[in-house]
Amino acid sequence: MLNTVIIDSQNLFTEGFKLLLNNMEQHKFNFLSLSFDDLLKKDQSAKVDLLFLELDMKLLEEQKQIRKIRRLRKDTKIAILSTFDNTKVVRESFQSGIDAYFLKNTTLEEVEKGISEVLKGKTFMTEGLRLTPKIGHKPKSEVRQNLFGDHYQIKQKLTKREKEVLEQIVLAKSNIEIGELLFISEQTVGVHKKNIMRKLGVHNTVSLVRFAIDNNLA
Repeated sequence: MLNTVIIDSQNLFTEGFKLLLNNMEQHKFNFLSLSFDDLLKKDQSAKVDLLFLELDMKLLEEQKQIRKIRRLRKDTKIAILSTFDNTKVVRESFQSGIDAYFLKNTTLEEVEKGISEVLKGKTFMTEGLRLTPKIGHKPKSEVRQNLFGDHYQIKQKLTKREKEVLEQIVLAKSNIEIGELLFISEQTVGVHKKNIMRKLGVHNTVSLVRFAIDNNLA
């Protein structure tokens, strides 16, 4: 029996996913009602074998949460449930410490196969996903298309340094980390970040990351 946690903002999806998992022949599940806060408690009183975690627009926040959970629960298998098929998002999720990446439109058979693989200590991702883009291929995304137009023209609005800063922001780096990497001060990073958001017409970090992914800017 696998102690399993599903954290998804859509309750209807969560309940439906539980029903699907219960139809599997190879695995049996014991569903635990635990939140992020419960999982991050230091006492780790509840053993969790398998964690299904939603990945949506709050990319930076969720990537940080994954890293925290991975540090505290080294034996828990972490599987992403998402609509994002962007190669950078998939790659960074695995680098954050996940074991499997499932698109929400995948089949039950593929989920069952993926669970079997991660329980053997392997990694798994939905068929068709890639960690690197195909040559000459622009990854599609189910995120809405931004109205600013062609991504090449948008990218020309940014200076070379702003592009470097943006790339690190998408990788969930803090201002301090970006400053150390690019040999500039934390304050200078903050100025570049404000200029980038002003040029791209966004007002917070989450929107900035979403915009960058939508338009293949980083």
